[in-house]
Amino acid sequence: MKWLKFFGGIAYLASFIVVLNTFFNLGFSLNDRESIYLFIILGGIGFLLNLVSYKKDKIGNQKTNLLFWVGGFCIFFGLTLKILYLKFSTPLILLGIAAITLSILFFSKKLKNKKRDEDILDQR
Repeated sequence: MKWLKFFGGIAYLASFIVVLNTFFNLGFSLNDRESIYLFIILGGIGFLLNLVSYKKDKIGNQKTNLLFWVGGFCIFFGLTLKILYLKFSTPLILLGIAAITLSILFFSKKLKNKKRDEDILDQR
């Protein structure tokens, strides 16, 4: 499962490099159609690999991780709609950002409570 998460992260990184190349012309010679397809394929692979491997995460809980990945999917799909000039891209991106923000805030609250409890036990 560790390798799935690693390759999923690499696929996500590659998909966002393709998007950056589309908007800022980083030097890769891809036309717009190739960039769109490559972004969708690599981003989809990254999302699926990370979604399959999220249940084995030792940090956080499964609900928080699922909320994070649903937010990631909303952002990914919203960017795809934005590139294709379709409707509802901006609300979908904002929904994804909100979902990821909530999952991070919820996770950090749980982590702070856990750390505080561990400190109490270590003070004997």
